[in-house]
Amino acid sequence: MHITIFICIFCNMIKFDIKAGFSALIFDIKDHFRTYKKYYLIFTVLILIGLITGMLTAFKYSKDFEISNLNDKVLIGFISGDIGAFTLLLRRIFQFCILFFLIYLINIKSFTCFLNFILILYEAYILGLNCAIFITLFNISGIINVFVVYLPCHLLFLISLMALCTIFCSNCFKYRKFNENIFCSTFWQQNGRSIICIIVLGLLALILESILLPTFCNVFFVVA
Repeated sequence: MHITIFICIFCNMIKFDIKAGFSALIFDIKDHFRTYKKYYLIFTVLILIGLITGMLTAFKYSKDFEISNLNDKVLIGFISGDIGAFTLLLRRIFQFCILFFLIYLINIKSFTCFLNFILILYEAYILGLNCAIFITLFNISGIINVFVVYLPCHLLFLISLMALCTIFCSNCFKYRKFNENIFCSTFWQQNGRSIICIIVLGLLALILESILLPTFCNVFFVVA
């Protein structure tokens, strides 16, 4: 009897903690977007411009494209069979690490913060370009798999990069007023949890891609 009561109390406590934690997470996300809405608006516009420009560029020169024209050497290796899904994931994570440190470095000084916008615009352009090349090369199967696998995963990854750029860029200007930069401990105390959540989001996008690509490869990569 006592054990049953204890189990019920314990389950209710866990349920309460999960509910409270989820509510706190939702509140943090809403507060985050309210705080940085101007940055997200600018980055969203840049992403749309990059995607559209990349697709239009690819469709303009679609007759001359081959699989080697993809601006994604890791994916080319996967298509050709040179690497497997796990190696694909490891190389994606390595690229993510490079981008993270690049974002960190360009936000140490305020006069290089404009590079955040160029970086996001470029990444969106490459994504649009690659999506259009896939559609051109693989026709119907390309359309299906671009919209089911490649575009959603890479959009999620691009959103994580956008969020990192937003936090680092905005705080770079904020701390400049106090003659400090994002190396200071205050920055990491205030933004560390958000940065970790964003990194997890980016890793989730990469893991999803490494799982879904092999699943859809029989439909996706039919190379003559």
